[in-house]
Amino acid sequence: IVIVLLFDIKMVKTTVATDHSHKLGWYASHKSHVNLLKNSKSELILIGDSIIKGLMRYRNIWNRFFTKYRAINCGIGGDKTQHVLWRAKNLCLPPTIKYVIINCGINNIDNDHPKDIAHGITSIATPFQQKSSNIIIVITGLLPRDLNWTIRRDKIAETNGILKKSCEKYPHILFMEQDQDFIDKNHKLITRYFFKDYLHLVEQGNHKLSSSICRKISSIKPTPSPITYSSPLVTSSTTALSKPLTKTINILVQKSSFQPHFATTIPPPLVSNVNTYTVPIHHNISSFLQPLIKPTPPP
Repeated sequence: IVIVLLFDIKMVKTTVATDHSHKLGWYASHKSHVNLLKNSKSELILIGDSIIKGLMRYRNIWNRFFTKYRAINCGIGGDKTQHVLWRAKNLCLPPTIKYVIINCGINNIDNDHPKDIAHGITSIATPFQQKSSNIIIVITGLLPRDLNWTIRRDKIAETNGILKKSCEKYPHILFMEQDQDFIDKNHKLITRYFFKDYLHLVEQGNHKLSSSICRKISSIKPTPSPITYSSPLVTSSTTALSKPLTKTINILVQKSSFQPHFATTIPPPLVSNVNTYTVPIHHNISSFLQPLIKPTPPP
């Protein structure tokens, strides 16, 4: 059986990995993160923009919540989703990593549509899952910003709503809602949590966010290991099926005497005499493939 996967993916700038090397010190910060991870025994990576970077601003907060995980902070101020995606693709993870926390997108709010921002954020999960299918990824909702209501607040809320629905489709990608009491009943930002820019967090705000992240990690229950198949190519490809932004998978199947394998292109001889199946993408795609591929028998 030859199975050919064609992905229907809308490419927008928020999902295109882009380096930010023209920004002074950006690449040096990325290289420092790479070096920190090289021989690390970390169980947790936090990656994102200045909100993530700022979690190390107060050493007592960082030590209280994150040293038990030997956490590595990979936050860089000013990064948009496409910059974080580039860095995620260019990190080498130690085998000890269990969790990845992603918080970014606030720097896209002024120029990008909420749907594109959400797609950009979820796309960051893909390279981590390709590195290890057992990693649990937690995408945190965007924090509110601005002292009083602005159009940004609506875009943030819409982005968070899309993120929440997207994460429900994938068993290894979880959404963390932010606490509602960052703003009061009159939609005014609670100033004790924020600097005067009404965006970045002071010590009390960092404590609140860090506590929410650790509660989310503590609530995670072990998930079953992914199904393994007789062909290693099948195993790696079915792992890649949990790819954000993939709307539909067209599976072209032709009977053959060869062992099952996956291809990314359609050679001319395979175009004829094929059966075409259109399957909505979801985390249980393996249930569709199981009748076509024989699983490895237990030892």
